[in-house]
Amino acid sequence: MLPIPDAFDYDHCGVDLVYGRGRIDELGEDLADRGVARALVVCGSNVGANEELMGPVRDGLGERLAGVFDGTKPSKDARDAFDGLERARKVDADVFVAVGGGSSIDVARAMGVLESDGRSMDDLLAEAKGDDDITPIRGGEDVTPLVA
Repeated sequence: MLPIPDAFDYDHCGVDLVYGRGRIDELGEDLADRGVARALVVCGSNVGANEELMGPVRDGLGERLAGVFDGTKPSKDARDAFDGLERARKVDADVFVAVGGGSSIDVARAMGVLESDGRSMDDLLAEAKGDDDITPIRGGEDVTPLVA
């Protein structure tokens, strides 16, 4: 069996992987090092209601916690991403922190891309109902950072 270190940091192609027991305590400092100040936690309702999990996340973020969006679902509906974006705008979030599983990560990623794209849900639905081709959704350079 290979030995597994207690903690490590790994940077690859713009993705920083931070691993180790207790590293959640450093989350606010890590965000400060990356130049972001207002985190929106993105999670499902079960995770959002789990104080044993969310307490350390809130503590680790400290004053960088701007709010929580606990509306992700396994279906990963686009409406979830737009609802999350509405919450992000209300709290002026400049980083998304996905907590939970793949659904939260996927919705937070979609939120960033949709925000960068600039079209509303109504715009996209109208385009989909039209006779012309749909312009692909593209995230630009200003995609909100995601921490998972």
